[in-house]
Amino acid sequence: MELAQLEQPQISEKQLTHYDVEDIISDEQYEDCIFQDEVMTSKNLRNVYFRRVHFKNVTFDAMSFERLEFVDVVFEQCNLSNTEIIGTIMQRVHFSQTKLVGTNFSDSSCIGVSFTECQANYSAFNYATLKRVLFQDTSLLGAEMMDMKWEKLALENSRLDGLQLFHTSLSGLDLQRCYFEQIAFTPELLKGVTISSTQAIAIVQQLGVHIKE
Repeated sequence: MELAQLEQPQISEKQLTHYDVEDIISDEQYEDCIFQDEVMTSKNLRNVYFRRVHFKNVTFDAMSFERLEFVDVVFEQCNLSNTEIIGTIMQRVHFSQTKLVGTNFSDSSCIGVSFTECQANYSAFNYATLKRVLFQDTSLLGAEMMDMKWEKLALENSRLDGLQLFHTSLSGLDLQRCYFEQIAFTPELLKGVTISSTQAIAIVQQLGVHIKE
């Protein structure tokens, strides 16, 4: 699956109105707007709906989001590191060149979501549901995808060293175009994964098999 195969966010940039990110409050709805070159600090937001929204060069500092919904949304060159985005619904969302270090997407639903050229080390997708999701040119060092349900998940040219996939089925997952020396997984759920010959050595060693030349 490539980025071109995903349904892209349906946004008309000419119709977007500029808003101040600090004006975002809980239990509200924001449509056809752009937030740009701003910082949002130390807020807890709940039950906020975003549709046809572009976040560009926005930093979310010490933020906690709960039960948010993003539909047709773009995050471009933003910083959501160490942000809690638990139980969020995302549909046709694109993250581009965005920092997601330590970002917690646990228990979220992601449909038609893409991550390109992002830094997502130590991020978490535990108990999340991913459908038609692409990670491309993205770093996922030490990330967690445990007890995750997925359908049509693609990882392309991404760094996965230390990725934790415990209790997540890997059947049908293609990792051969990614880079890792070690990942964590449940052996019983490994069947059906596609890896390169180099990656196979690391996987076999983790299973306790010794290879002698």
